[in-house]
Amino acid sequence: MAARLSGRTVPAPTEILRAVAAMYTGVAAHPISSPPPQATGHPFVEVPVESISVV
Repeated sequence: MAARLSGRTVPAPTEILRAVAAMYTGVAAHPISSPPPQATGHPFVEVPVESISVV
């Protein structure tokens, strides 16, 4: 899967966001056993594509 868009937002699973955040910040992702934060009530969140490059 390749997603490279500029100036757009796309839904991304929180697990992927955790992995990406861990890669960029060097901080370990939350354990899979812990429930992910879902303030919106669904497992997807909107993220700016500029901050993520999925290849």
